[in-house]
Amino acid sequence: MKMSKSLFIAMAVAVAAWSQDEVAPQVSSPVPEAEPVAPAKTVRAKKVRPPHEHRGFFFSMGMGVSYLSSSVDESNVSYSTGGGYLDTDGSFIPQSKYEHERVLHEEFSGWGAPVIEFRFGKSICNMVAMYTIFSTGIYQGEGSYRKTNRGLQSHYDHSGNLTLVDTIPEGTKKKKDDALAFMEAFGLGLSIYPFRNPESMLNGLYIGASGGVEAFDSHLDDSFSIISNGGVYTRFELGKDWWVSDTWSLGVGIAYVNVTVFEDGNDKEEHERNSISFFIRLTHG
Repeated sequence: MKMSKSLFIAMAVAVAAWSQDEVAPQVSSPVPEAEPVAPAKTVRAKKVRPPHEHRGFFFSMGMGVSYLSSSVDESNVSYSTGGGYLDTDGSFIPQSKYEHERVLHEEFSGWGAPVIEFRFGKSICNMVAMYTIFSTGIYQGEGSYRKTNRGLQSHYDHSGNLTLVDTIPEGTKKKKDDALAFMEAFGLGLSIYPFRNPESMLNGLYIGASGGVEAFDSHLDDSFSIISNGGVYTRFELGKDWWVSDTWSLGVGIAYVNVTVFEDGNDKEEHERNSISFFIRLTHG
């Protein structure tokens, strides 16, 4: 009897608790607002320059020795007349004509060490480098100067016939001594690397060409000025580079330069200037 009564009380308590749970209002906790999400940034992949390839920025510095020779030959002629006659037609016949000729020869040859050059530009497709080039050098050697003056005097009779020719020597001035020369040049050029396979023995071999303007000045040791002029140069070179890191190389080369000198309008004027250079260079790109 007591057990039945206890069981009944327990069931009543359970039903009451269930009823309270059903009736009690459900209180929901507030849901926090989501924070705005920033859009994802687009990150560009950084270009990685392949090692041992000629691409991108190009820089090269060279230093070496150079042999240069230069010469100038000029001839100037002037004329004058002295006295004269009038023929039956009233035409003037000179009694004499004087012809004066000045012949000038200047020459310099010597070695320059060091001759320095800088190149700035861009390498393309692991094959071509295009650049501006600046070169400068001081040369020591031997210079010479020879100036000859001579005259011819021609005499004519009343009929205008040549009767006599006199040669009038006016002397020769000569100087020869040790000499010093300065050279500066600026231009544009390109180098071609035809062998792109890094495993090839010929990788790094290049041929190049450039052109621009050059200024040249030379004088003897006693400050007597000889050749001083400017001109347009053309340069051809051949060399070989060896990679010493992923982007730097060390190389050697040989270059030949010919200069066409600006003339001053004298028809009897000849200029010649040539040089050959051997150099080592450090190159990036």
